[in-house]
Amino acid sequence: MRVLLIDPAANGKKISSSSYNNGLVEFLSNKVELTLAATCDYEKNGRNINVLNCFFHKSNNMKRGRVRSFVRGKEYLSAYLEILKELDKKKYDIVHIQWLLCYPLDILFLHKIKKKTKKIVYTAHNVVPHVNGNKSKEY
Repeated sequence: MRVLLIDPAANGKKISSSSYNNGLVEFLSNKVELTLAATCDYEKNGRNINVLNCFFHKSNNMKRGRVRSFVRGKEYLSAYLEILKELDKKKYDIVHIQWLLCYPLDILFLHKIKKKTKKIVYTAHNVVPHVNGNKSKEY
């Protein structure tokens, strides 16, 4: 079985065993053929996974502010375009998404991803989305 795990928050060269992502990657890598879409500085460090370093090449090293937000948005869009190319190149049974960072853009890409895979799994870390710091969301 082939799984693509998308986690734009998975970053860093040092692997911490306390990270939810690292635990999930360790488990899945022993069960399936795993590709992790992560930030540009994520290293697999001997793990049996493929790493697609597609998120935040420039903005990870920038100071917070409007310019960084703009650059980060462009990089987020670019990363998802790269992910769509990966889905065309290889057929994945499951696409597991850890974080959605830009909901209007994410919805567009989820529709596109849905056409290219059998199943999408989204890990909801919070039952109520925390958009703009809101503690609740009306539906």
